[in-house]
Amino acid sequence: MLALAAALPRGADRCVLARPARLPKARAGLLVRISQAEPLAWLADLGVEAYATAQRERRSGPLSRVTLLWLSRVTDAVRAELDARAGIALRWDGQPCRGMGCPPRARVLDGHIVRIEHNDYPSIEDAGAEAQCARMAAQSPSALELSFARSRSLSDELVGVPLRTTSTLTLSAHGVHVAREALMLSEAESALAYQRGMMAEERGFTLTWLATDLRVERIDSTIHTDFDVLWDDLELAAQDDVRTAAAEREADQRERAELGLDQPPDVRSRDGVLAQLAYWLDHAERAAPPERAAQLAAARALLDAACAAQPDDEGLALLRTELLIAELHDAAAGRALAREGAQRFETRARWQALERRAAALQGEAALASTIAAQRVAPGRQAAAVAREILERVQSGSGYDEAERAVLEP
Repeated sequence: MLALAAALPRGADRCVLARPARLPKARAGLLVRISQAEPLAWLADLGVEAYATAQRERRSGPLSRVTLLWLSRVTDAVRAELDARAGIALRWDGQPCRGMGCPPRARVLDGHIVRIEHNDYPSIEDAGAEAQCARMAAQSPSALELSFARSRSLSDELVGVPLRTTSTLTLSAHGVHVAREALMLSEAESALAYQRGMMAEERGFTLTWLATDLRVERIDSTIHTDFDVLWDDLELAAQDDVRTAAAEREADQRERAELGLDQPPDVRSRDGVLAQLAYWLDHAERAAPPERAAQLAAARALLDAACAAQPDDEGLALLRTELLIAELHDAAAGRALAREGAQRFETRARWQALERRAAALQGEAALASTIAAQRVAPGRQAAAVAREILERVQSGSGYDEAERAVLEP
């Protein structure tokens, strides 16, 4: 774990280190509920021996994250397991991808280490949270998981937000022991947090009912929290998850029957098309990558058929084009439909904006060409405008926000 911590990029705002190999396979998956590591760290079949991640926050837009996995051996089977069960789409090694919508990049560093990067991690010289995680790992060689987080916000924005938090998970006789510290901005905020009961919610799940022998102590500006989580309670929670999943499957089957998804859709019924589209998009949003791709493909097929049956319905045409660009990242098809829509429908400006979003997926040259052709900016300035827009996008802004910032300063 120390070796992985040393290999993390500098300047992190949050880091997590874990040693999944210290748990029996049967219990590894139970830790997902209380762990601050990504769920893929506890995939028993993947055989992760050590895990490390560094995260860099942005004031706006998506965060940057680098994850390192130390595996017993990196094989094609392991890569396939990551693709199938990691919960994220991955772009391996040198696979090309330009513009927005690129999935996380995965690289095999050697026979044991896989590196996964979400968004471009900035190059920073100053040490950050990763250095503190390395110190914690050296001081706690028996820890199962360690984490450290800091806030880079201005002091007047830190109402109720800890300046620094640390968490340590260690194995106990019948489960795991959790020790946390949260340094608040002042003793007054520390007292307020103590009165409210500072039990954090992680991964959308409240730990309160899982905590055994909970002890909370306030010392000056710091809140110290200690508690145990028993294997028996984690197993019961996992069983509850199985029952909940079964109930959700039954509800989904009823919904499919009501919407007639097992029958050819009535593509001439606008209401019916929109109801089915809402189903596919809702399930795609909650699905893992392979299933998500299937749900989005179903949504695309539905809209293709509906637009063919109702060619004058601009609303359906817009939905199809936006699906291609925003969800499927099919830049070529999205641009073609956007150009067609600008010629066929009256809302020309909206369709041209969609074409620019699609062109941004193809990179700077394509976006500059589209900006010049649409006379959004003078031809001699188009390349600089496109470059500045994409730089803002890569820094975390949405395309529309980035374009407004550049064209309407």
